[in-house]
Amino acid sequence: MKTKLHLFYTFLFFSINLITAQTQKAKYSVTFTSVWNSTDHGTLPGGAHWSKLVGVTHKTDNKFWSNGNMATTGVKEIAESGNNSNFNNEVSTAITNLEADQYINGNSLGTATGTISIDDLIIDKNYPLLTLLSMIAPSPDWFIGVNSINLLDTNSNWKTSVSLDLYAYDSGTDSGTTYTSANIITNPFQNISSLKSITPFNDKKIGTLTITLTETLSLDQFLNDTNLSIFYNKNRKLIQINDVKNQLIDLKIYSIQGKLVSNKYTKSASSVNIGNLSDGIYILKIHTNSGFYSKKIVKR
Repeated sequence: MKTKLHLFYTFLFFSINLITAQTQKAKYSVTFTSVWNSTDHGTLPGGAHWSKLVGVTHKTDNKFWSNGNMATTGVKEIAESGNNSNFNNEVSTAITNLEADQYINGNSLGTATGTISIDDLIIDKNYPLLTLLSMIAPSPDWFIGVNSINLLDTNSNWKTSVSLDLYAYDSGTDSGTTYTSANIITNPFQNISSLKSITPFNDKKIGTLTITLTETLSLDQFLNDTNLSIFYNKNRKLIQINDVKNQLIDLKIYSIQGKLVSNKYTKSASSVNIGNLSDGIYILKIHTNSGFYSKKIVKR
Protein backbone atom coordinates (compact mmCIF):
# COMPACT_ATOMS: atom_id res chain seq x y z
CA MET A 1 0.00 0.00 0.00
CA LYS A 2 2.82 2.42 0.90
CA THR A 3 4.49 1.73 -2.43
CA LYS A 4 1.27 2.45 -4.33
CA LEU A 5 0.68 5.66 -2.36
CA HIS A 6 4.25 6.72 -2.97
CA LEU A 7 3.81 6.06 -6.70
CA PHE A 8 0.54 8.00 -6.72
CA TYR A 9 1.94 11.08 -5.00
CA THR A 10 5.10 10.97 -7.08
CA PHE A 11 2.99 10.91 -10.22
CA LEU A 12 0.70 13.63 -8.87
CA PHE A 13 3.71 15.85 -8.17
CA PHE A 14 5.15 15.00 -11.58
CA SER A 15 1.85 15.87 -13.30
CA ILE A 16 1.42 19.15 -11.45
CA ASN A 17 4.93 20.22 -12.41
CA LEU A 18 4.33 19.32 -16.03
CA ILE A 19 0.96 21.07 -16.18
CA THR A 20 2.48 24.17 -14.57
CA ALA A 21 4.98 24.19 -17.42
CA GLN A 22 2.18 24.59 -19.91
CA THR A 23 2.53 28.38 -19.54
CA GLN A 24 6.18 28.08 -20.54
CA LYS A 25 5.62 30.56 -23.36
CA ALA A 26 3.78 33.85 -23.59
CA LYS A 27 2.96 36.27 -26.38
CA TYR A 28 3.73 39.99 -26.04
CA SER A 29 3.31 43.12 -28.09
CA VAL A 30 6.09 45.72 -28.00
CA THR A 31 5.62 49.36 -28.99
CA PHE A 32 8.34 52.01 -29.16
CA THR A 33 6.85 55.50 -29.30
CA SER A 34 9.32 58.20 -30.32
CA VAL A 35 8.94 61.79 -29.06
CA TRP A 36 12.26 63.01 -30.55
CA ASN A 37 11.75 66.74 -31.16
CA SER A 38 13.62 70.04 -31.54
CA THR A 39 12.22 71.63 -28.39
CA ASP A 40 13.55 68.93 -26.07
CA HIS A 41 16.49 67.51 -28.00
CA GLY A 42 18.09 70.36 -29.94
CA THR A 43 17.47 71.26 -33.56
CA LEU A 44 16.88 68.00 -35.37
CA PRO A 45 18.95 67.09 -38.41
CA GLY A 46 17.43 66.76 -41.86
CA GLY A 47 16.11 63.28 -42.51
CA ALA A 48 15.79 62.43 -38.82
CA HIS A 49 14.73 58.80 -38.47
CA TRP A 50 15.24 55.55 -36.58
CA SER A 51 17.00 52.42 -37.76
CA LYS A 52 15.39 49.01 -37.32
CA LEU A 53 14.42 48.16 -33.76
CA VAL A 54 16.33 44.92 -33.26
CA GLY A 55 16.96 42.74 -30.27
CA VAL A 56 17.10 39.37 -28.61
CA THR A 57 15.48 37.28 -25.89
CA HIS A 58 18.04 35.63 -23.62
CA LYS A 59 18.78 34.17 -20.18
CA THR A 60 21.82 36.08 -18.81
CA ASP A 61 21.87 39.74 -17.71
CA ASN A 62 24.04 42.21 -19.66
CA LYS A 63 24.84 39.66 -22.35
CA PHE A 64 24.65 42.00 -25.36
CA TRP A 65 25.13 45.56 -24.12
CA SER A 66 25.01 47.51 -20.89
CA ASN A 67 25.64 51.05 -19.69
CA GLY A 68 29.23 51.32 -18.44
CA ASN A 69 30.64 48.49 -20.54
CA MET A 70 32.33 48.44 -23.95
CA ALA A 71 30.12 48.13 -27.01
CA THR A 72 30.40 44.97 -29.06
CA THR A 73 31.04 45.27 -32.78
CA GLY A 74 27.35 44.63 -33.38
CA VAL A 75 26.22 47.41 -31.04
CA LYS A 76 28.86 49.79 -32.45
CA GLU A 77 27.61 49.29 -35.99
CA ILE A 78 23.97 49.79 -35.03
CA ALA A 79 24.82 52.98 -33.14
CA GLU A 80 27.01 54.41 -35.92
CA SER A 81 25.19 53.35 -39.08
CA GLY A 82 22.09 51.35 -38.22
CA ASN A 83 23.70 48.22 -39.65
CA ASN A 84 22.49 45.19 -37.68
CA SER A 85 24.41 42.39 -39.47
CA ASN A 86 27.07 41.85 -36.82
CA PHE A 87 24.55 42.14 -33.99
CA ASN A 88 22.54 39.41 -35.73
CA ASN A 89 25.71 37.29 -35.85
CA GLU A 90 26.31 37.87 -32.13
CA VAL A 91 22.77 36.75 -31.36
CA SER A 92 23.16 33.69 -33.61
CA THR A 93 26.29 32.68 -31.68
CA ALA A 94 24.44 33.09 -28.39
CA ILE A 95 21.57 30.95 -29.70
CA THR A 96 24.05 28.22 -30.65
CA ASN A 97 25.50 28.40 -27.12
CA LEU A 98 21.98 28.17 -25.62
CA GLU A 99 22.30 31.67 -24.13
CA ALA A 100 19.60 33.20 -26.35
CA ASP A 101 16.35 32.10 -27.93
CA GLN A 102 15.67 34.41 -30.87
CA TYR A 103 16.78 37.41 -32.88
CA ILE A 104 14.15 40.16 -33.04
CA ASN A 105 13.98 42.00 -36.35
CA GLY A 106 11.63 44.96 -35.94
CA ASN A 107 10.82 47.72 -38.39
CA SER A 108 12.54 51.07 -38.87
CA LEU A 109 10.83 54.46 -38.61
CA GLY A 110 11.38 57.01 -41.38
CA THR A 111 10.46 60.04 -39.27
CA ALA A 112 11.57 61.52 -35.95
CA THR A 113 8.25 60.84 -34.20
CA GLY A 114 5.95 57.88 -34.54
CA THR A 115 5.84 54.27 -33.44
CA ILE A 116 7.53 50.97 -34.15
CA SER A 117 5.49 47.93 -33.17
CA ILE A 118 6.54 44.33 -32.76
CA ASP A 119 3.51 42.08 -32.50
CA ASP A 120 3.21 38.41 -31.52
CA LEU A 121 6.62 38.27 -29.84
CA ILE A 122 6.76 34.83 -28.19
CA ILE A 123 8.86 34.68 -25.02
CA ASP A 124 10.08 31.45 -23.44
CA LYS A 125 10.42 31.17 -19.66
CA ASN A 126 13.94 29.84 -20.13
CA TYR A 127 14.84 33.07 -21.96
CA PRO A 128 12.73 35.78 -20.25
CA LEU A 129 15.13 38.72 -20.71
CA LEU A 130 14.47 41.23 -23.48
CA THR A 131 17.14 43.47 -25.05
CA LEU A 132 16.39 45.99 -27.82
CA LEU A 133 18.17 48.87 -29.55
CA SER A 134 17.83 51.31 -32.47
CA MET A 135 20.07 54.03 -33.89
CA ILE A 136 19.17 57.71 -33.47
CA ALA A 137 19.80 58.67 -37.10
CA PRO A 138 21.67 60.58 -38.21
CA SER A 139 24.06 60.82 -35.27
CA PRO A 140 27.72 60.00 -34.49
CA ASP A 141 27.07 56.86 -32.41
CA TRP A 142 23.88 57.47 -30.47
CA PHE A 143 21.14 54.96 -29.84
CA ILE A 144 18.22 54.07 -27.62
CA GLY A 145 17.76 50.70 -26.05
CA VAL A 146 16.75 48.51 -23.15
CA ASN A 147 18.95 45.87 -21.61
CA SER A 148 17.84 42.58 -20.03
CA ILE A 149 14.24 43.52 -19.17
CA ASN A 150 12.90 40.53 -17.26
CA LEU A 151 9.35 39.65 -18.30
CA LEU A 152 8.92 37.34 -15.31
CA ASP A 153 8.00 38.71 -11.89
CA THR A 154 9.54 37.57 -8.60
CA ASN A 155 7.12 34.62 -8.51
CA SER A 156 8.12 33.53 -12.04
CA ASN A 157 4.77 34.62 -13.45
CA TRP A 158 4.48 36.58 -16.67
CA LYS A 159 4.33 40.34 -16.17
CA THR A 160 1.17 41.79 -17.66
CA SER A 161 2.79 45.06 -18.77
CA VAL A 162 6.03 47.02 -18.61
CA SER A 163 6.39 50.71 -19.50
CA LEU A 164 9.76 52.46 -19.69
CA ASP A 165 10.92 55.97 -20.53
CA LEU A 166 13.84 55.86 -22.96
CA TYR A 167 16.87 58.14 -23.07
CA ALA A 168 19.79 58.38 -25.48
CA TYR A 169 23.05 56.44 -25.12
CA ASP A 170 26.52 56.98 -26.61
CA SER A 171 28.26 53.80 -27.78
CA GLY A 172 31.70 55.30 -27.02
CA THR A 173 33.09 54.73 -30.51
CA ASP A 174 32.71 58.14 -32.20
CA SER A 175 33.54 61.48 -30.56
CA GLY A 176 31.14 63.68 -32.57
CA THR A 177 29.05 66.07 -30.46
CA THR A 178 26.27 67.04 -32.88
CA TYR A 179 23.82 65.02 -34.93
CA THR A 180 25.74 65.63 -38.16
CA SER A 181 29.35 65.72 -36.90
CA ALA A 182 31.93 64.27 -39.25
CA ASN A 183 33.22 60.83 -38.26
CA ILE A 184 35.70 61.20 -35.38
CA ILE A 185 36.83 57.76 -34.28
CA THR A 186 37.21 57.60 -30.50
CA ASN A 187 40.69 56.30 -29.67
CA PRO A 188 40.67 54.28 -27.55
CA PHE A 189 37.01 53.30 -27.52
CA GLN A 190 35.14 54.26 -24.36
CA ASN A 191 32.40 52.49 -22.44
CA ILE A 192 28.75 52.96 -23.37
CA SER A 193 27.39 55.96 -21.47
CA SER A 194 24.06 57.70 -20.92
CA LEU A 195 23.44 61.00 -22.74
CA LYS A 196 20.75 61.99 -20.26
CA SER A 197 21.39 65.60 -19.14
CA ILE A 198 23.99 66.05 -21.90
CA THR A 199 23.51 68.35 -24.90
CA PRO A 200 21.51 68.04 -27.09
CA PHE A 201 19.23 65.75 -25.07
CA ASN A 202 18.72 68.03 -22.06
CA ASP A 203 17.44 65.45 -19.57
CA LYS A 204 14.36 64.81 -21.71
CA LYS A 205 13.12 61.37 -22.61
CA ILE A 206 13.28 60.56 -26.30
CA GLY A 207 10.55 57.94 -26.27
CA THR A 208 8.72 55.25 -24.35
CA LEU A 209 8.66 51.49 -24.65
CA THR A 210 5.49 49.60 -23.78
CA ILE A 211 5.52 45.82 -23.46
CA THR A 212 2.11 44.18 -23.05
CA LEU A 213 1.19 40.55 -22.40
CA THR A 214 -1.40 39.49 -24.97
CA GLU A 215 -1.64 35.74 -24.39
CA THR A 216 -0.17 32.88 -22.41
CA LEU A 217 0.29 29.89 -24.66
CA SER A 218 -1.18 26.55 -23.70
CA LEU A 219 0.39 23.21 -24.47
CA ASP A 220 -2.02 22.62 -27.35
CA GLN A 221 -1.13 25.96 -28.93
CA PHE A 222 2.59 25.27 -28.59
CA LEU A 223 2.35 21.72 -29.90
CA ASN A 224 0.30 22.66 -32.94
CA ASP A 225 2.39 25.45 -34.42
CA THR A 226 4.71 25.39 -37.42
CA ASN A 227 7.67 24.12 -35.36
CA LEU A 228 6.28 21.07 -33.60
CA SER A 229 3.01 19.17 -33.82
CA ILE A 230 2.11 16.17 -31.65
CA PHE A 231 -1.36 14.65 -31.72
CA TYR A 232 -3.15 11.35 -31.22
CA ASN A 233 -4.55 9.68 -34.35
CA LYS A 234 -7.25 7.51 -32.77
CA ASN A 235 -8.08 5.71 -36.01
CA ARG A 236 -4.52 4.45 -36.49
CA LYS A 237 -3.67 4.27 -32.75
CA LEU A 238 -0.60 6.44 -33.32
CA ILE A 239 0.97 9.39 -31.55
CA GLN A 240 1.92 11.39 -34.65
CA ILE A 241 4.87 13.79 -34.61
CA ASN A 242 5.77 16.55 -37.03
CA ASP A 243 9.01 18.10 -35.73
CA VAL A 244 9.90 20.74 -38.34
CA LYS A 245 12.67 22.47 -36.39
CA ASN A 246 14.01 19.52 -34.37
CA GLN A 247 12.41 20.76 -31.14
CA LEU A 248 11.47 17.40 -29.60
CA ILE A 249 14.03 15.75 -27.30
CA ASP A 250 12.03 12.91 -25.78
CA LEU A 251 8.49 11.55 -25.48
CA LYS A 252 7.33 9.01 -22.90
CA ILE A 253 3.85 7.65 -22.21
CA TYR A 254 2.55 7.00 -18.69
CA SER A 255 -0.63 5.36 -17.43
CA ILE A 256 -2.95 7.50 -15.32
CA GLN A 257 -1.49 5.67 -12.29
CA GLY A 258 1.97 6.99 -13.12
CA LYS A 259 3.48 3.83 -14.64
CA LEU A 260 5.76 4.20 -17.67
CA VAL A 261 4.10 2.18 -20.45
CA SER A 262 5.98 3.31 -23.56
CA ASN A 263 9.44 4.68 -24.14
CA LYS A 264 9.70 3.90 -27.85
CA TYR A 265 10.28 7.40 -29.26
CA THR A 266 13.45 7.91 -31.30
CA LYS A 267 14.66 11.15 -32.91
CA SER A 268 13.96 9.79 -36.39
CA ALA A 269 10.42 8.67 -35.54
CA SER A 270 7.39 10.37 -37.04
CA SER A 271 4.98 8.40 -34.84
CA VAL A 272 4.69 6.11 -31.82
CA ASN A 273 2.32 3.14 -32.08
CA ILE A 274 0.17 2.58 -28.97
CA GLY A 275 -2.07 -0.09 -30.47
CA ASN A 276 -0.81 -2.61 -27.90
CA LEU A 277 -1.98 -0.52 -24.93
CA SER A 278 -5.32 -1.12 -23.25
CA ASP A 279 -8.07 1.46 -23.71
CA GLY A 280 -7.91 4.20 -21.09
CA ILE A 281 -6.36 7.54 -20.16
CA TYR A 282 -2.65 8.15 -20.70
CA ILE A 283 -0.28 11.05 -20.10
CA LEU A 284 2.36 12.03 -22.63
CA LYS A 285 5.51 13.40 -21.04
CA ILE A 286 6.97 15.68 -23.69
CA HIS A 287 10.49 17.09 -23.42
CA THR A 288 11.30 19.87 -25.92
CA ASN A 289 14.02 22.47 -26.27
CA SER A 290 11.68 24.79 -24.33
CA GLY A 291 11.06 22.53 -21.33
CA PHE A 292 8.74 19.79 -20.11
CA TYR A 293 5.04 19.45 -20.92
CA SER A 294 2.22 17.01 -20.32
CA LYS A 295 -0.72 16.13 -22.52
CA LYS A 296 -3.63 13.81 -21.71
CA ILE A 297 -4.93 11.44 -24.36
CA VAL A 298 -7.81 8.97 -24.23
CA LYS A 299 -7.31 5.68 -26.11
CA ARG A 300 -10.50 3.90 -27.13
